[in-house]
Amino acid sequence: MKKRAFLISAAVAGALALGPGVAAGCGDKFVLVGGAARINRSKYPSRVLVFMNPSSRVPAAEKEFHVEATLTAAGHKAKVVESEAEVEKALETGKYDLVLADVADVPGLRKQCGASASKPAVLPILYKPTAAELSAAEKEANCQVRPSKKSSDLLAVIDETMKDRSKGIAPNCPPAQ
Repeated sequence: MKKRAFLISAAVAGALALGPGVAAGCGDKFVLVGGAARINRSKYPSRVLVFMNPSSRVPAAEKEFHVEATLTAAGHKAKVVESEAEVEKALETGKYDLVLADVADVPGLRKQCGASASKPAVLPILYKPTAAELSAAEKEANCQVRPSKKSSDLLAVIDETMKDRSKGIAPNCPPAQ
């Protein structure tokens, strides 16, 4: 009898020590356990094509900052492609609001996107740029994406671009030639 009373009191004490807890559904428990930051939903959810050219620095940025997961968590629909042929096919068959790519791939993509039906804005991703690349990018446009530990930096640039597009204003990027 004493053993049973001890077990019951130990179970009650354990439940009280753990507290009421947080009821989490689906994947939320992983965010809580992992201690990851919560990402706010975007006010301007968009369809984003991410050109992850294997010869560029974008795959390294993805590996370090989880660009695709950040976009998806914020409510954007992200599609990743790894070759120019995949970019061409995606632009022909789908509608995109934005294309993210390495700064070196941007000039060619702007021409392709200008000829596509959805005419997405092309935003260069600057990941560990050299001083010359950074200077050239800042002179060219103010709408570059710089991945950082704060996912809000990436999302702020995308939201600002989408806000401008919703008002019919072109982002401050050079037009397709």
